[in-house]
Amino acid sequence: MSAPSATEIARSLRLQGFAGGVRSIKDPVVEPRWDGIRVVVAADAGSVAMFDEGEPVETHGDLLSAFRDATAPAADALVVEAWLTRQVASSDVGVYAGPDDQTPSTTEFLGSVLLGSRAGQRRQRTEQLEAAQSARAIALGDPLNLVVVDLLWLDGVSLLDVPLQERKRLLESVVPAGELVRPGIHVRPPIDSWVGSWRAQGFGGLTFKAANSRYRPGEPATEWATTPMPRR
Repeated sequence: MSAPSATEIARSLRLQGFAGGVRSIKDPVVEPRWDGIRVVVAADAGSVAMFDEGEPVETHGDLLSAFRDATAPAADALVVEAWLTRQVASSDVGVYAGPDDQTPSTTEFLGSVLLGSRAGQRRQRTEQLEAAQSARAIALGDPLNLVVVDLLWLDGVSLLDVPLQERKRLLESVVPAGELVRPGIHVRPPIDSWVGSWRAQGFGGLTFKAANSRYRPGEPATEWATTPMPRR
């Protein structure tokens, strides 16, 4: 029996969920939370396909072609997790922008997430849900990026049991930054100035993922957490 293709693997994969708390994530990798649709994308033997929880996403052919062109020099076949997003990224997303006196320290930030007023937390959660619903309403013709955040399978080898930090390193070697397709930014604490930069660029939240975490398709991960962006 022949090995499954990248497309077959991508169709069968389900996204790992966020089920942890920020304070419980040890040695985190921190990313801005993109608005849009989380998808699984596969490239294999000249073909490329995108799936939303196993259902093909058949539009946005320009992004798929750009993904195949970008990754072909470094990989024959791969499967990634990515964001299909209207949040068109500028070339300086995630670039250190200097001190921001209004940005809380990491300790203050965690305190604002965990100890802020309940009314404020409810308001942030409501805004987060409304933004997520709006972000999923992607229409044909909208300006889009494909932001790749995780590498799950590469040239016949599953990376699901490889630590996140190593998957990120491999991802950067096979997905170069381009106009339509780019790897997502990720940083390690302290995150003080990054939070200020990301907030200024319109990001509404953050994700925390343990550097040593594995990828468990379709399961809620206690080593992954997401939270609204702290306010000034």
